[in-house]
Amino acid sequence: MITFFKRILIFSSFLLFAVLPLLGQDDFSSFMSDEEFPELRWSGKGSLITKYNSNYNSILESKIDILPKIDLNLDYIDVRSEFHGKISYVNLQGNSASSLLTGEFIEEAYFRLFFDKFDIEAGYMKIIWGKGDQDFTFDNLNAIDYTDFINTSYLDRKIAEPMVKLNIPVGMQGMVEAVYTPIFTHDIYPSTEEDWNQNKYSLSEDTSRVENSQFGLRITNSPLGIDLGVSYQYTFVREPVLDEVTAEGLSSDRVHLFGFETAFVILGFNIRSEAAYYMTPDLTGDDP
Repeated sequence: MITFFKRILIFSSFLLFAVLPLLGQDDFSSFMSDEEFPELRWSGKGSLITKYNSNYNSILESKIDILPKIDLNLDYIDVRSEFHGKISYVNLQGNSASSLLTGEFIEEAYFRLFFDKFDIEAGYMKIIWGKGDQDFTFDNLNAIDYTDFINTSYLDRKIAEPMVKLNIPVGMQGMVEAVYTPIFTHDIYPSTEEDWNQNKYSLSEDTSRVENSQFGLRITNSPLGIDLGVSYQYTFVREPVLDEVTAEGLSSDRVHLFGFETAFVILGFNIRSEAAYYMTPDLTGDDP
């Protein structure tokens, strides 16, 4: 409950600062035009998600839940700033009205401030690094929700993280990106005790402290029509490992992650390639 109200407060603060410049407008319709700034846009949609719960011990007792979901989007665009927000209400427990907000609440909520030679983004964000197509080797800064890996897109499966991101354009097509996120959030895996439930694995460590922060740097450019990129991340191994000393649960190792990416077109074919090196504390590779 505390986390829920904390997220409400954060999103409300972002929303407040986003719409403050609108209070000085003489004409409300002046910022609704596509040709004038500032501009405020909002949209929303409702949907029903069908969830099949497989009971592996008794297939006939498996059940199907119909989960209502509502998405609300808000975008505020000005000459020197932007705000993008998306919130989702989803009932993960079928017809239980009390659980309406138990799903991921803040999908995204972040500012973007434009300066002469760079711009800064800050808030709850999802970023994708790499040239892959729904499959990436070094896109590691956001946690992934694997409880529905069939019906949702790769971006929708990501969990928004509090981030600060610096973007520096280089030349006509180059970009330097630097990201800092103060915490590390574990991926969410389904358990298979009886049903295909939406639960996290038990972890023996708390990675929500500042000492578990992550940092990433990415440089991309497109010389001669070939997209190239390199990246470095000081982060964690996403796949949890057993703590063999205490055997109390699963943990994650620190890792220096180096990535390389390229994409180009040859004979009408779109070629994408990625490579990554995960430098863990086990440099010799003999520590299971």
